[in-house]
Amino acid sequence: MGTISYTGRFDPTPTDDYNTMREMARASEEVKPTNTTAAVLTASEVHHLDSQRKKFMMDLTAHIRNGGSVGDVSDGYHTFNELYHHRAMLFAALCHLNPEIAWKSKQHDDPENNPMYDGMFICGIQTPTGQATYHYDIQPYWELFHCQELETAPAYDGHSPAEAIQRLYDAFCPKSADEGVHDETDK
Repeated sequence: MGTISYTGRFDPTPTDDYNTMREMARASEEVKPTNTTAAVLTASEVHHLDSQRKKFMMDLTAHIRNGGSVGDVSDGYHTFNELYHHRAMLFAALCHLNPEIAWKSKQHDDPENNPMYDGMFICGIQTPTGQATYHYDIQPYWELFHCQELETAPAYDGHSPAEAIQRLYDAFCPKSADEGVHDETDK
């Protein structure tokens, strides 16, 4: 089963040719908005982008119907599975270095009304500005998180993914007054 690649922002293409994916990713980066002006695309460019997105979705649907996994989808450099694993290992390291504020649990705070997802656990760090939490598969990640194990997780404080990463950055990264984490979804 091959990998479905979404290269760059505008050109999703199923391919196994790494150099082609890199060239397409570089080309897709040529049209970018600036701080003062938005990128201007012609009608034919918009149609081409829409066609590429539709083709990507059709290829992805066929890939999954044929037994493939969404985890095999790539940006031309990494698959979702690789990025998920990287995030898990980095968060495990952060928890290991800060065990006094890190925790893991196989149950949400209210297991009766909010049961844990099958085969998963939740782990978190309590930062000065609130929680940062992630769900991971028990296998292979549970044993990699060296932190306190709780019967049930603390009550969820409603943080978004963008807030979680900002909280981690604020808690562990020295910064100047104008720095911060800027998520693509914040725009």
